[in-house]
Amino acid sequence: MASAILVVCLTTGELSKTCQLKFQAIIHGDSFNHNSNPCFLVTGDFNHDNLLDIVVANSGTNNIGIFLNYGNKTFASQMTLSTEDHSRPIAVATGDFNNDTHLDIAVANYDSHNISIFLGYGNGTFANQTTFSIGASHPVSIAVGDLNNDHWLDIVVANNGTNNIGILFGFENGSFGDPITYFTGYDSFPHFIVIDDFNNDHNLDIVVANYGTNNVGVFLGYGNGSFTPQITYSTSPQSGPYSIVVNDFNKDGQLDIAVANSDIIVANSMADNIIILIGLGNGEFFTLTTYSMGHNSQPMSIAVGDFNKDYKKDIAVANFGTNNICILFGYDNGTFANQTWYPLGYDSRPTWIVFKDLNNDSWEDIAVATYGIDNIKILLNLC
Repeated sequence: MASAILVVCLTTGELSKTCQLKFQAIIHGDSFNHNSNPCFLVTGDFNHDNLLDIVVANSGTNNIGIFLNYGNKTFASQMTLSTEDHSRPIAVATGDFNNDTHLDIAVANYDSHNISIFLGYGNGTFANQTTFSIGASHPVSIAVGDLNNDHWLDIVVANNGTNNIGILFGFENGSFGDPITYFTGYDSFPHFIVIDDFNNDHNLDIVVANYGTNNVGVFLGYGNGSFTPQITYSTSPQSGPYSIVVNDFNKDGQLDIAVANSDIIVANSMADNIIILIGLGNGEFFTLTTYSMGHNSQPMSIAVGDFNKDYKKDIAVANFGTNNICILFGYDNGTFANQTWYPLGYDSRPTWIVFKDLNNDSWEDIAVATYGIDNIKILLNLC
């Protein structure tokens, strides 16, 4: 089932000189099972047609779903790949793990304490999963990159149950070694990870959102698969950093971090905000600004893109508690304009959001996993 509505928003001030935001909303829910609880999604071209497809983690039905893009503003019905009973897939990443030029999928399975690898055939289909155990660790986030410069992709997971991150080094056949762990602090409950180069040494580093200790941790890489001990940056008491995104928000050529603080345990914790950490280019950061998402909004994820083609980075936030998404238009100095809100429907419970051009019209669109109503919503940007 796909339905479409038009949402119109007028920007204000300087930003109104670019365009008036309009979206065509396409809802994909007919091929989801009841209580599938889609909680995470990413995009990738799985069949080499130069169109971005979508893969979603269905935490309630123990599978991932593939939506192939037809290129005419529609997607194929969901094709599911099992991660086995009682696995609870909770996060997904993509990469070419066996260097055959076809995109593969990696899945973090929270309840079965393992990683699923689905090797792609390049036509939108995949081999059966191969699993790699990471101990009784409850992985909640997964990221991909070549951490030891051997030209094979490696995997990093945030292990919420064992207060560490685990690194699995990749082999040429798409398999992975046993995890090597780095401690993130007692009761840190790491919840999200990103891999990038934060100190401009051409080696990949790791940044992690430590939900339990209210900070962001940075592990600087040496380029040989080893890392410095964690350096932490506070996100304020009871903030509950839930996810992060990385980009250059002030156009100084250095990577910055945006953090979604969503303390879903402590009621009225005064979190529910976005914090911008400005990077100095040497692996160090300082807090610039904080943006409230509203009382009990519970922001779960952040995406970055240029929504209105003013060549400035904007931010979109999925607010689980208030059933909406929020867009903050960037000024390119690390600060953002007042928020613009888009309701997603009663009890929609958006958990994950991405910015991507899904119909090849050069405008960045939005895809959202709506956990509460078992579907994904695609907002095509008509700006």
